[in-house]
Amino acid sequence: MHRSCAGHGCAPESLHGQTLGEARRRGKYLWLPLERGGLLLHLGMSGSLRYDRAHPPPGPHDHFDLWTTRGLLRLHDPRRFGAVVWSDSLEADPARKLLAGPSSSTTSA
Repeated sequence: MHRSCAGHGCAPESLHGQTLGEARRRGKYLWLPLERGGLLLHLGMSGSLRYDRAHPPPGPHDHFDLWTTRGLLRLHDPRRFGAVVWSDSLEADPARKLLAGPSSSTTSA
């Protein structure tokens, strides 16, 4: 685990310089693998990802920017149901819990 990503979350500066791998869909989520860990994105009901070669200033409903050498990937969500979560892997928390859904956190007697 990268030191600045230990615990719950990741320091944005620790993502600088990492190579972004091929995006994969996992249910309602999009996994963006990095050299160390990855980002799990949920667009919610009204969210969208926008790509732009330029770096336009964010608007009022733009909540996450991923700047790359090829352009900008931006999460736009007027209703704020979307989320971006860093995880060590898809098999590690918090990604594992999110992908398993609400039934994984409850147990039956």
